[in-house]
Amino acid sequence: MHGLISGVINDLSTRGSIGNSTGVDIANALERQVGILKHSWPLLRAVPPGLLWLHTMEEARKRAFRGLVDRPVGCNSITWSEIAFGDAKEATKGPWSNSLPVQIGQSGLVLRGRLDRLDIEGSTGTASITDYKSGSAPAKASAVVFGQGAELQRVFYALAVRALLPEARRVVSCLTYLANEPAASFEISAEDLDKALSAAAGYTAAAADILRGGLVAPGRPKSFFDQLTLALPADNEAYRKTKQRVFAQANASLDRLWSSV
Repeated sequence: MHGLISGVINDLSTRGSIGNSTGVDIANALERQVGILKHSWPLLRAVPPGLLWLHTMEEARKRAFRGLVDRPVGCNSITWSEIAFGDAKEATKGPWSNSLPVQIGQSGLVLRGRLDRLDIEGSTGTASITDYKSGSAPAKASAVVFGQGAELQRVFYALAVRALLPEARRVVSCLTYLANEPAASFEISAEDLDKALSAAAGYTAAAADILRGGLVAPGRPKSFFDQLTLALPADNEAYRKTKQRVFAQANASLDRLWSSV
């Protein structure tokens, strides 16, 4: 799905811009990208059996189209997709140098990553970030900012764009859920984004201090079994109950994050 969206944006950018494209233009470009990926992906990675692979591509096409026609941009906009930041080894092209570091407040940590999509509107100076989600919007998605720590990327992406594009007069950061029909998009208001950026920097500094102090205590238990978790106690529930007070003391500075909306 991300590959299709990125391919369409690049395709339409060579023919003008996505802001000047109609729904038919987007649908045609999407069909071209489906044809490319349908045959190229099996040469590079494992894919499902033939019939299921065709179904997967069709579902990805539908969701990609929803994302591409959602929140249309102006004719003066420039759009980038899958652009890296904070990593000199990445060769993706964007409106900044990938070697520029992105500092996370006063934590002493730097941030690197990749944006699903960035639109810059020339006439208004607005930089709009879109993070695509393949699933459905959760309940009360409009109120979600941190989601108990599960939705930090939208805030950190805004942090990166503000740091790398100081000339942008406005930064908008949005989550778009593509399983909804039509796609469901939720952006953080300017006031809430300012508060979230300050809070995220504070949480990052607190987490860094915890680790530097040698207190590597686990956070809240996951609702699913994580196969990548190593050396779990035989009775994880009893272990957590015994260590509950010690863990709580170690992680006290992150309590507000894990209980946040």
